[in-house]
Formats: sequence, C-alpha cells, structure tokens
Amino acid sequence: MTSPDPPRTPQLRLFDKNIQYARDLITGGAALQGLRNFPAADYGDLGKAHPEDLYRAAWNQAVAAMDHWLHDEVIERAVKLANDTGNQRPPSLANLKMPFKMVERMRNEAANVVFRDFLEDEYRRKSFHNTEDITGGIKLVTHLTSDRIWDTIGKAFNMTREQVKQRHDGEIIKRRNDISHRADMNANGQRQPMSEDQARAAIEWISNLVHELFGLLG
Repeated sequence: MTSPDPPRTPQLRLFDKNIQYARDLITGGAALQGLRNFPAADYGDLGKAHPEDLYRAAWNQAVAAMDHWLHDEVIERAVKLANDTGNQRPPSLANLKMPFKMVERMRNEAANVVFRDFLEDEYRRKSFHNTEDITGGIKLVTHLTSDRIWDTIGKAFNMTREQVKQRHDGEIIKRRNDISHRADMNANGQRQPMSEDQARAAIEWISNLVHELFGLLG
C-alpha cells in the first residue's frame, strides 16, 4: 500500500462502518456454513436461506458502501472548492453547467447551499461503481488525469493500470451486477457458486481501493 492516509473524514468513517457490516455478513455466512448437517446448495428451493446468500449480500453491500462514500466525499469537497476562491478549480468542476433555476435561487439563498443541492440532484442518479465513473468523481475535485489515478492505484496494488481495471470492472463490478440484476444466475439459469474466500477477497479489494482513492484526494 501507499503512504498512510490523511485523517479520515466523516464520509470515510461511515464507509469503514459499512464495510465492517459487509464483513459481519460474511462471518454470519461462514457460521451458517459450519453448522453440522447444513443442507446442500442445490438451490431447488429458491426460498431457502443459504450461506452463499449472505456472501452475495456482503458483496453488494461493499459496492454500495463505495458508491455512497464517493458520492458524499465528492460533494463535500466540491462545495469546499467552490467556496475557495484562492485556488484554481479542477476543469471538471469549473465547467459544470448549473440550471438557471439554481442561479435564480442564489439571489435569495447562500451560494454554497444552492450548489450543494445542485450537486446532490446532479449525482443522485449517478453510480460510482466502475473505474470510468470513479474517475469522473475523482476528477471533479482534483487535477488528476485518469491515467495518473489508475497508475497510482496500480502501484499500490503491485499491478498495472489495466490489471486494476480488469480486476475491478471485469470481476468485482461484473459479479455485483450479476447478483443485483440476474439473481447471480449464469446463462443456463444456475446460480453461480460463491465461497467465503471469494467474498472476503472482494470486500477487502473494495476497502483497500477506497482508502487508496481517499489518499489521492489528499
């Protein structure tokens, strides 16, 4: 990993709490798995609880925690940057287009309040899941390029930029999408197996990635 992170923000502390919840789900699944005479995972009864369901829930929880963290972290930092007239703002922030109705509100309301409302509305439907979307969020509040972001992350993980993207987009987020949108079923209509180790590795990947991204934000 890289050098120690700056002091944690409230947004990062909440992320860590949410990630711990994901870890607890895995622990619960492992405990259930360890029960003697636990029924086999044949999935004939789709209503039956199974340890793998807790692993899937943990995977989904971790991705949601990352998404929630970046939304809140970016909005908080963007509002502060907008109020900081002494520094050059990142191009993505400087080029944001605000609806006229928001400009009109500034006649009677504090600019930072209106700008926060604008950002929350603008990014409410935006998901910060894959590397492209994460890049867009980071670039809103930094001057970092996409290559710089993922080269730095790659160095922290002893991987190349493309290896990081493949691991995150092609494995972590793809499986999350399978869980959320396809009930984790493959093309043959069978649930994909998931182990405790797979789930733990995914959660730790997301946790480490967020902390490295936080370090990039400074």
